Amino acid sequence: MGIKMPTLPKLSNPFQRREDGKMQFIGLTAMEWITTTVALVLLYAILAGFFAVLLIIANKIRHNGDSFERPGQVFPFRPEDD
Repeated sequence: MGIKMPTLPKLSNPFQRREDGKMQFIGLTAMEWITTTVALVLLYAILAGFFAVLLIIANKIRHNGDSFERPGQVFPFRPEDD
């Protein structure tokens, strides 16, 4: 009765040999590690590029605007030159 929880592999020896003869490190072969690493690097590069574009857009909006609205004001406020 009850649910049997899955067990984690023992890490006393992280290098093991599969039944097909391939060496594995913590459950993955060298090719699987390479593809996983490349996929994660691409994912994080895309995310970094996305947030960099958002930052550039936000800076352009903030620094190129010559007017802003005060809360409760109907028309945009333009600061007068002193």
